[in-house]
Amino acid sequence: MSESEVAWMMLLSFFQFLAWLSGGLGIIAAIAGVAWALFKWLGEKWIDQKFERSMEKFRADQERELERLRHKINSVFDRTTRLHEKEFEHLPEIWARLHEAFEKSAYYLAPLKTYPDLRRMSEDERATWIERSDLNVGEKELVSNSVTPQEELQRIIEFKKYDETIDVLNEFASVFRKKGIFMKPELKSEMDKYFRMMRSAVTEQHFSLQHDLRPPNRDDYKKFEAEGPPLLKKIEDAVQARLWDSTATEV
Repeated sequence: MSESEVAWMMLLSFFQFLAWLSGGLGIIAAIAGVAWALFKWLGEKWIDQKFERSMEKFRADQERELERLRHKINSVFDRTTRLHEKEFEHLPEIWARLHEAFEKSAYYLAPLKTYPDLRRMSEDERATWIERSDLNVGEKELVSNSVTPQEELQRIIEFKKYDETIDVLNEFASVFRKKGIFMKPELKSEMDKYFRMMRSAVTEQHFSLQHDLRPPNRDDYKKFEAEGPPLLKKIEDAVQARLWDSTATEV
């Protein structure tokens, strides 16, 4: 029970006692009027106090909630900003590595290629060319001692091109694994799909050459040739859109 309620109960008991002593109706009425006025005043004061306390608690609760929301919004905004900064930093490098892998793979997979024509050379010319070439010692011996030097030379060149292509593909894969986490999931998935398609075509051609398959396997190459160009264009457009989105502002 509040202090105002206790005071009211004590005062009401006192007035009831006076009324009993006086025994007069006029005095009872007067006392009752005073009591009612006092009750009304104390009641309003009690209500005001209760309301003020409720409002103070409400304002305190609202302030705490607003502070919590401000902290949450600032945290989300800060994380989003830093994520976009990382994406803007790494996305051009990932795209450049992918395009480099594409160029290297396309060169390796090209159906028409040119090679030095050892068949048109005399034995002395062939020996001179082999000696001055950038083949290592073992490769020079293989070509020189082969009964089909032209085919052996082409085989060695293709193996070298394969090694170079795989190195570039592996470089992209390494960067993609480390920094692809900052990319949008849809774009990352499409880039991974293109990379796997490209690597399968390169591996397929190398396997056919390694095992001298005739005709060589070309299924993965045909898929890459048919589906690769539109997918690469889609990836390029998506990368460009992401980079330009970071500079766009709405008024």
